[in-house]
Amino acid sequence: MASKLALALDFDTREAFQQAVKRVGSERPVLKLGLRLLPLLGEQDLIELKSKGFDLFIDVKLHDIPSQVQSSVKTWAALGADYLTIHATGGREMVRAAVEEAQNSQIRLLGVSVLTSQDESDLKEQGIQRTVSEQVLHLARLSWTQGLKGFVSSAQELSLLKAEWPDVFVCTPGLTLDDSSVDGSDAAHSDQKRSLSYIEAAQRGSDLLVMGRSIWKSPDSQKTLREVMNRIKDLS
Repeated sequence: MASKLALALDFDTREAFQQAVKRVGSERPVLKLGLRLLPLLGEQDLIELKSKGFDLFIDVKLHDIPSQVQSSVKTWAALGADYLTIHATGGREMVRAAVEEAQNSQIRLLGVSVLTSQDESDLKEQGIQRTVSEQVLHLARLSWTQGLKGFVSSAQELSLLKAEWPDVFVCTPGLTLDDSSVDGSDAAHSDQKRSLSYIEAAQRGSDLLVMGRSIWKSPDSQKTLREVMNRIKDLS
């Protein structure tokens, strides 16, 4: 069974990345690679991660004209991506082009609607008068009509998506450790405005739980990772 945990590798150097992979040890979470780290990696790095049995979550939030996004999906599929994010704000044609290309590959596309670092004041600055929940559902419904069946959503909007489509695949980012194990550093270092613990997100039905900072900043990250993955299995 595929892991329900995506471990974010948000590091600034190749050395930090390599050390982090070693600290993962024998565990096999999905590895989430984003904009901070990907420019430092090459094709061979991705091949090595795949050869070690890792699924790869490429978090690049594609947002461009349809043909560019379609070509990018094809490229990431060839590089072994298992999950790939696109911006739902790209519109119907862009989403449709990405979905059509992904159907020819192993990639599961995940639509991003409202970033978890944003709240309603941010939306208003952009001229959007909907609430965060209304905007998430609006973009999700638009994308669903184009065949997109997976989304990135904060734990707060998770239940709304599951109520709309029981079979939707939801990835929940920015999760913290449960209250009994949080050392107080999560909130201080987080840039997520709509965050919950991974346990609560799992109980609400999240299909893929994203954690990073809260694990890496724990006193023993390898032990914490193992405990989190075991707890997730118990909750499944």
